[in-house]
Amino acid sequence: MLEISKRAATEEEKSGLRKVTQGPSRDATMVGAVIVTALFAVGGLLLGVLFASLVYFASRVFPEIGPVNGNRAMRLGLLAGALIGSSYFSWQARKRQRDRDGAARRDLGEGQVDVLRVTASGYARCEAYEGGDDWPACFVEIGPRKLLYLQGPYMRQALKDEAFPSTEFEIIRWPHSNLTVSARTLSKTKAPSRPLANDEITDEECYVPEDTEVIEATWEEVPAELRRRQGRPKV
Repeated sequence: MLEISKRAATEEEKSGLRKVTQGPSRDATMVGAVIVTALFAVGGLLLGVLFASLVYFASRVFPEIGPVNGNRAMRLGLLAGALIGSSYFSWQARKRQRDRDGAARRDLGEGQVDVLRVTASGYARCEAYEGGDDWPACFVEIGPRKLLYLQGPYMRQALKDEAFPSTEFEIIRWPHSNLTVSARTLSKTKAPSRPLANDEITDEECYVPEDTEVIEATWEEVPAELRRRQGRPKV
């Protein structure tokens, strides 16, 4: 069962939201910019090669076009790709920052957090989505064919409590920023472990739910449901 209520945010929670919405580190942003720009530059180079080849063959058919400078075409393609890539990355980064800042301002203005009170009848770690630097993830059974997906930085702290996820626990979450602040147990009885076919779940083929999103499926149906939802907009 999942019950949602609201309460006034504490000053500590407000301070934490302000810190998070300051954006990614400068190093992370620069690395992303370099990667995106390089990818677009390579794409531009390939287009330059293709363009140079087409013009070359056209000049053989229509001599009046004159000689073709293939190196110049490739350099122009490389430059155009780099400019397009850096512009695209900058636009996307600014858009994400504006959206995030707008949601945070709305949350801070309202000054309320959502309190999700969860009654769990079972859980399973979703190891398929925990590779590399990803946060711990799990599904929690909250009713017939209803599985609550949990994943985020708060999970590392929550899992330090051996009883988490317990049969009763609560999650504190900013509603507009879609940011979970914390999770804590309300019961010392751990929810029963359930089997999950992690070997049938992959990032490439399966939908990755949002934190606190509810998936309508039985434990056996999870891999098939995630494949079915792949490519659909997140809700």
